[in-house]
Amino acid sequence: MPEGALVEELYRRHERGVRRLLARMVGEHDAEDLTHDVFERAQRALGTYRAESRPATWLYRIATHVAIDLLRNRAVREREDPSVAAPSSDARDFAPDREAVRRRTRACILELIARLPVNQRAVLVFSEIRGLSDREAAEALGITLSSAKIQLHRARKALRALMTCECSVYRDEWTELVCERAAPAPVLPAAS
Repeated sequence: MPEGALVEELYRRHERGVRRLLARMVGEHDAEDLTHDVFERAQRALGTYRAESRPATWLYRIATHVAIDLLRNRAVREREDPSVAAPSSDARDFAPDREAVRRRTRACILELIARLPVNQRAVLVFSEIRGLSDREAAEALGITLSSAKIQLHRARKALRALMTCECSVYRDEWTELVCERAAPAPVLPAAS
């Protein structure tokens, strides 16, 4: 089958599943554009596809990397300019200072997640940020359920360690998690 026809067949069979996965990871707004990106990358990478895994698994892995790239870029933009963060739709959140704290907390946590190894980063994004079940995350990553649970445990532990070392983490008066970067330790002059 010619490459073009193969990609069209993959698109016909798996476009809805890929779009659904992306919508859960990055939101409906970006899912359509990213779906097209996934199939463009798949077309360019057809030569690397090994028939060891199902085509859907291969496409979900590509989709995972595309979504993580977007989330990483978003976190960088939010850190550099918090005004680009999407406003919360929660009706009780009209306090601008509270929303600013949320944006800083989210940007801080996403920045720390971006520093984790790719497999830990992916499972955290699926499970914690996008709310996929362990089974759904395992399927999207093309790994067993037990591997997904182990990776998630290790990822949470690694993230917690980073947060402990680099951040001040507490619950505010609304019991929401607040993560603030700890001030760097002062550099002491060398003893003479």
